[in-house]
Amino acid sequence: MKKFTIKDIAKIAGVHPSTVSRSLNNNPVIPEKTRKKIQDIAKKLNFEFNSSARNLSLNKTDNIGLIISNGFDNDSTMPFVNIILEKTRKILSKNSLDTIVEFSKNIYTNESNIQKMVASKKVDGFLILDSNFSKKEFNLLKKNKIPFEIMHFKPNFEDSENYGYTATDHFEGGLMATNFLIENGFTNIFTITAIQNDTSFNEFTLRTAGYRYALSKNQIEINENNILYSNISYEDTYKIIKNNIHIFKKGDAIFAQTDIIAFAVINAFRNHNIDVPNDISVVGYDDIDMARYFYPALTTIMQPLDELIEKSCYNLVKKIKNVTFKDNYKILIKPKLIIRDSVLIKH
Repeated sequence: MKKFTIKDIAKIAGVHPSTVSRSLNNNPVIPEKTRKKIQDIAKKLNFEFNSSARNLSLNKTDNIGLIISNGFDNDSTMPFVNIILEKTRKILSKNSLDTIVEFSKNIYTNESNIQKMVASKKVDGFLILDSNFSKKEFNLLKKNKIPFEIMHFKPNFEDSENYGYTATDHFEGGLMATNFLIENGFTNIFTITAIQNDTSFNEFTLRTAGYRYALSKNQIEINENNILYSNISYEDTYKIIKNNIHIFKKGDAIFAQTDIIAFAVINAFRNHNIDVPNDISVVGYDDIDMARYFYPALTTIMQPLDELIEKSCYNLVKKIKNVTFKDNYKILIKPKLIIRDSVLIKH
């Protein structure tokens, strides 16, 4: 009796062998009607499906590498990273894909973990959450025809404008936060952002640009002393407020460019008997879970992470299925203003 193969089933069904293997694996990426048709053919042929053999023959691992910027390796950014990890794993699991998480660089040798994973053939593709993703790594993935999706960050390397990514519109987020404060009558608005030479977090440059544009558009003079730079940790921000309390007393509002920064600002003010929002108003950025439970509940800019992650994962899955993308596509997702109690509404 002839022993049938995945290629035989693919020929009978008129589909690619990868569609057969995914159908036999009940992968929801394949439409149910197609899956059932292929499974019925396999059953009639008494085909025994071996997923390990399938992966070897198709050079597939069913693993996705999630590459996280080393800049996220601190307590202040972990709430944000944990949300990314949880949501990414759920979406990829629905597509029968597992997630291998690595920082972009080995913390001891500084070697690229992307290069390491490519060399060891551990993954079928990459989700890259790192603005320092290099041209060298980009070319390596292109050369080896490994699908990848750049998410959350706009890449930093030279001529990166010619390459695609999926991200929140951080300029719009900074503009939205500052406009909301201006609309409520605030004019002496501070912002706390990331240290300028830290290219790990280029979304802060965009948020600050949005802040500047809102002031300029409303004919409010931009005071460079109102832009303060932190390593975006709670501790550093608290120290900045404490050491400059006399300066902040002259302001009427603060755009804190993460929720963690906003929590540090509010607590530092509280310890100096400055009331939020009655004495000074505060807007955060991210809308992490704690924002709604903090006192006062934080007005903030919500990053639409569900949409961001869904689109990034969906794009990567399509690329793995050999769907062609233009190199220079850009998907910018608009953030949303969440109004709570940390801003004094004046009208």
